[in-house]
Amino acid sequence: LDELLLISPHDQVSSDVRVLRAALQDSHHLVQDVSDARAVFRLEGPDGREVLSKLCPVDLRPEAFGPGRFRRTRIAQVPCAFWMESETRIELIAFRSVADYVWGVLSHANNPNARLSAGR
Repeated sequence: LDELLLISPHDQVSSDVRVLRAALQDSHHLVQDVSDARAVFRLEGPDGREVLSKLCPVDLRPEAFGPGRFRRTRIAQVPCAFWMESETRIELIAFRSVADYVWGVLSHANNPNARLSAGR
């Protein structure tokens, strides 16, 4: 394991970075706030898996990918990562530079049984 993505509430990030740097001071490490470089999207509803399966080369069947699982892959043609918070809620993260594109492909693939939102 050589890389971790830690997600904190936005108002806690600076504090969390300081705590991690102090805790790791005797080890080779890099702790960096990358909040402004990322965009977060949320799919909610019973058909979130179906929406993502149109865009990602990932086995999203419940027995292969369930709550608590995390995956780095591509959405359409750009890098992204996503995880299932519950059976009806999927969080996605992508580079902010491609956020409009990701929003567009998610919106196009969306259906009435999945709600799409974007956040910080």
